[in-house]
Amino acid sequence: MGVLNRKQIAKMLPHTGPMLLPERFIWYEKDETLFGEGEMIIEKETFARKFLRKMLGGFFPSLYRNSFFIEHHFGCFPGVMLIEFAAQTAALLVKTASPEIKGLPIILRFKDQPPEFGRFQTVYDDFLIAKVRLIKKKRGMYYFETIVTKQDGTIVLETGMTGAAAPEK
Repeated sequence: MGVLNRKQIAKMLPHTGPMLLPERFIWYEKDETLFGEGEMIIEKETFARKFLRKMLGGFFPSLYRNSFFIEHHFGCFPGVMLIEFAAQTAALLVKTASPEIKGLPIILRFKDQPPEFGRFQTVYDDFLIAKVRLIKKKRGMYYFETIVTKQDGTIVLETGMTGAAAPEK
């Protein structure tokens, strides 16, 4: 069993700023199966100001110009960011299980197209947990089952993922 904090995660993943989603990562082995859990808090101050304004400002110019919207937006967290959170958690599991991997493991496809989102939206100040189970590792391919839940156990995303990684030569 091991635990990584945000500084250690930042050294393992190339993501920076608001795109580095896991705050903490825990991995453990149970019955010869690897598990990883990433934890994230959707903080309104950080996420709304940095992500909504900078990343989505080009798609929605009114967001960029309207500071009232940024200050008072209590909408749901985008589903694509839930997928990114799950993918980063899976990448951390691969990198901790296989230290010889120097690059970033890539998620190639999802079992469900599109992934199955729960009926409950995620909003600011939610505490999310991504639980990733490594099902199989074969010839540089990794197969995962992933569930993202709120702290109370409510499922907000459930999917299978396939990823690839190769040791650096």
